[in-house]
Amino acid sequence: MTRVFTLILLLFGAAFAASGERAVPCCPCGTGADHADAVRITADETRKHVDHIEPLQPSGLDKNLNITGILVVEVRFGTNGKVECARATSGNPIAIAAAMQALPKWTFKPLIVGGAPQPGCGQLSIRYHLSGRKGSSTKLK
Repeated sequence: MTRVFTLILLLFGAAFAASGERAVPCCPCGTGADHADAVRITADETRKHVDHIEPLQPSGLDKNLNITGILVVEVRFGTNGKVECARATSGNPIAIAAAMQALPKWTFKPLIVGGAPQPGCGQLSIRYHLSGRKGSSTKLK
């Protein structure tokens, strides 16, 4: 009986894990609003929904500073396409600071589920080059 119960739990756990990408909660905004209704989408889907990118432009860069890399952020956007919250999961601290200033200015195309707009949440990889002399570039990877 214990083996059957264990097997059922394992199968249930595997089924939950397979559907888990949409079940995982989005990044916490700390606004007190309930964001459990946000639809978790893949990184590719998130990238396709980006409508406007505001370049990363950190303030106070030294003229000799050159930073290149990839920044990974999780972002949640509302039905209006505006960023509700974002958090960095990896990247250079200077780039993270610049991203936290730029991301609220980004916009997303509506996420339509069942014919109705829904808030969305997903991960983005941002390739950046920050330079004090030549300016900066920001691209989605």
